Amino acid sequence: MPLVELQQVSVVKKDRIILDLKNVEISIEKGDKIGIIGSNGSGKTTMIRVILNLINYKGTVHRHIQTKDVGIQMQHNQFSDLMKVKEIISLVCNCSLADSRIQEGLQRFNLQKLVDKRLSYLSGGEKQRLTIFLVIFHNPALLIFDEITSGLDFDSRNSIIKLIQSLTSDKTLLIVSHYFEEIEKLADKLLILDDGKLLAFDTIENLCETHQFFSAISIDRDVAFENSSLRFVQTDSQKIFMTKNQEEEEKVMEKLRHDNIPFTYKPKDIKTLYTYIRKQTQREIV
Repeated sequence: MPLVELQQVSVVKKDRIILDLKNVEISIEKGDKIGIIGSNGSGKTTMIRVILNLINYKGTVHRHIQTKDVGIQMQHNQFSDLMKVKEIISLVCNCSLADSRIQEGLQRFNLQKLVDKRLSYLSGGEKQRLTIFLVIFHNPALLIFDEITSGLDFDSRNSIIKLIQSLTSDKTLLIVSHYFEEIEKLADKLLILDDGKLLAFDTIENLCETHQFFSAISIDRDVAFENSSLRFVQTDSQKIFMTKNQEEEEKVMEKLRHDNIPFTYKPKDIKTLYTYIRKQTQREIV
């Protein structure tokens, strides 16, 4: 039985539809690792709020999981910067700082030296380590992270991602992120939203199989190719050629080098897959 099922769900705010899943059913199965991606305003956080029953919606949501079994981190924490770390831990975990589970967690998340500090004195990475500790303390079956590494530097982001990987192997995970490399490391399913609508939801493996291309080669200008079957995506600032195989890839790069046109090469990954699916849905692939 799925942990959560969404059926024919929509959300309207000030006469504007901000989530439109009226012809869609989405099932979140036990053990799923789902990366939720889309541009700003695409409905990612709104969908999370629907799942958590934090927003009014139309449609049906079946939740086969209790609230206590859900661990949530949203973009903005609810604690005052004047609170001390130990006060926050006691409040959320509902037990003494001397509790063996707390002490084990403080050591595991490298928080021992921070317990007497106020939240305002913590770095971004320290705040996120504290957040993850609080989210997983009660051993929830479903974990939800919304932009968990937003605002962190590269090293801090990598540290947080490795920490999440080590903690979620037996969990169901929903992760919202605009960092595609994070989705690649943490998720095995991809849910793509655009302007409140669902563009795709499947395993990453199946999506790669369904939307077949070999690589993406981007340029910042228009250029004509004799091969009329060559597919490309047109964005606001780039033309992106979606090659079918290595032979086609080599021909495109040879032509661009011959014409002294600078280009950026990307193998097939989450970012290029997202771009391809989004533009294909918008009928912008030629």
